[in-house]
Amino acid sequence: MKRILPFLLLPIFIAGTAFAAPNDLGLVTVDDLDDASITNMQDENIGEIEELLLDPQSGRIRYAVIEVNKAWALNDPEVLVPYALLKVQPNQHGAPEVKIDATKEKLEQAPKYNERDARQLHDRQTSEPVFSYWGVTWED
Repeated sequence: MKRILPFLLLPIFIAGTAFAAPNDLGLVTVDDLDDASITNMQDENIGEIEELLLDPQSGRIRYAVIEVNKAWALNDPEVLVPYALLKVQPNQHGAPEVKIDATKEKLEQAPKYNERDARQLHDRQTSEPVFSYWGVTWED
């Protein structure tokens, strides 16, 4: 009986082991997201991430600069989106995929990215117009 017991316990040990959920990416690098394609919830190609803007005070990624799909012929295709709106999840191959709940019309009217002005968007007050447009709350 002593020889059988370890073999009987093996399935219980394996079943009780903590495995990562299939939708758990763990940590994602900036390189994983740089130039990553973005789709909306209807799986339409929105564009790609051009830059991620980091707040050095809090350590948070505050914004994603999205280059909107050029086929939509926007005059200024780079828009600012609060990073909190992006849903980063694994695709069928386990690589990160990025989704956002936004329509073409929402993106056409979105705050445009201007590199000169971006350095001023580091606090609640100066970021309020962008966060308000997207209906998101600033988190300290």
